[in-house]
Amino acid sequence: MSGALLEAAALGAWATNCVVLGDRATGEAVVVDPGQHGEQAVPVLLERVGLRASAILLTHAHLDHLWAAPALARTLDVPVHLHPDDAWLWARPEEAFGPQGAQLAAGFGFSDWDVDGIDLRPLAHGQRLELAGLRIDVHHTPGHTPGHVIFTTDDLVGATLRLDERPLDATGTVMLAGDLLFAGSIGRTDLAGGDPAAMARSLAACMAGCTDATLVIPGHGGATTIGAERDTNPFLPR
Repeated sequence: MSGALLEAAALGAWATNCVVLGDRATGEAVVVDPGQHGEQAVPVLLERVGLRASAILLTHAHLDHLWAAPALARTLDVPVHLHPDDAWLWARPEEAFGPQGAQLAAGFGFSDWDVDGIDLRPLAHGQRLELAGLRIDVHHTPGHTPGHVIFTTDDLVGATLRLDERPLDATGTVMLAGDLLFAGSIGRTDLAGGDPAAMARSLAACMAGCTDATLVIPGHGGATTIGAERDTNPFLPR
């Protein structure tokens, strides 16, 4: 799609990759995982690509991925899409850190969480979202959190893609992997709601369902491909 684009930037103390993707033909974009400082950064990203937001998508409900979602949902007047198995974290993100969660979250400056009135919409495995001129498929990949999902689209072939101002090339499917898969690593399972066995199943299903050319934009760090991770990632189930 000649008018399609993806612009991503690492935000906040955890350097979480916030992704804006859309299509100039529609003038719209979706925002994926607006983390810490997203209230300021996302409007800048949208202005840079010249699009307006139509939705916020969350791969999961950890604090570093959803920090700015309520504020942006109100400012941009858009719904937030999240898998219902992470609704408990949407309500109280600090619970991911266990009994000392509130204190730990406060250490990062987290306070006054308010999701009242937000238009929260459920994601489901196998769902196809048609947003901002793109077809975006939802895959439930529990393990890092119970409601973790990844998003894939085949509509970015030949599009303009950048991560932290570095160009990327998509020759096939693009995966927004959240904290399922990283370049050379995988998501942790030791926080509240984590499940190592579920993570192993999710990774196996992900790898089995993707070609080597699939471009992976993880929740943290640089982009990679499924082929590169098959060849070199020591944490993937064999």
